Amino acid sequence: MRLAALVLLVSAALAESPVLVRAIRFVDFKKVSVSEILDRLKEREVRLEIEKPYRPEDAEEARHYIAQLLEEKGRHDPHIDIVTRAVAPSGVVVEFRLTK
Repeated sequence: MRLAALVLLVSAALAESPVLVRAIRFVDFKKVSVSEILDRLKEREVRLEIEKPYRPEDAEEARHYIAQLLEEKGRHDPHIDIVTRAVAPSGVVVEFRLTK
């Protein structure tokens, strides 16, 4: 009986509401506009979107396509950091920072 109660508690904890993306920001991108970046992500059907559940693999996919766009614009070997910051309630701000 104790095992069943433990399984029920773990299941309830896992069923909590997902962490949602509350904002997406782009820092120090000078060769491309935010609209160009967002258009590229939409074209590639990247699932990182505001008010949708945050999944780190979606942010990584977005980073890949942003780097690809920068390379097309002449920026060789761009280094993009992904910084996330928790915000209430159960949200996260995702920030892409061009550092190199």
